[in-house]
Amino acid sequence: MPALKILRFDTLPSTQDYAVELSKNAEERGWTAVVAGAQTKGRGTARNDWYSPAGQNLYFSLTAWPPEGMADPAVLNHVAALAVAEVLSDCGVACKIKWPNDVLAGGKKICGILSTSGRNKRGDSFVVCGVGLNIDTQDFPPGLSELATSIKLVTGQSADKEELLGKLLAALKRR
Repeated sequence: MPALKILRFDTLPSTQDYAVELSKNAEERGWTAVVAGAQTKGRGTARNDWYSPAGQNLYFSLTAWPPEGMADPAVLNHVAALAVAEVLSDCGVACKIKWPNDVLAGGKKICGILSTSGRNKRGDSFVVCGVGLNIDTQDFPPGLSELATSIKLVTGQSADKEELLGKLLAALKRR
């Protein structure tokens, strides 16, 4: 993986939307992770909202530049699911991947992954892979409490968001 730049924000509407706009206007092919402490309009697949309370979870989107001619640049979505499962396992969370974009723990969603591809103004292909990982949320809104979980709910322990981000980015790099 080329050098990685990390952009941090307290709040964004969506890390995915921000990273896609950055990628469309990029002058070079450097990898960038956009990280936010909260999202006001986080989203999952099929434009579903992603519950993104402030300071509780990990929300980031990673821009990657696949080699020209790569058959399916969305493979980054699968790589991200494997990386998340690896990191969660290291945290003591038994999980299962619900392909192509969910990671489940105890049958509930603990992580959602969303990939978007496009071309920048120079014509270079990019893929933005967004990850929403539930870490500390214990109270989900009505309708989500039966569907979602977090590391804290599963293990009884909190996890350091910065450490998890580092481990996830390293796992993505290895894969």
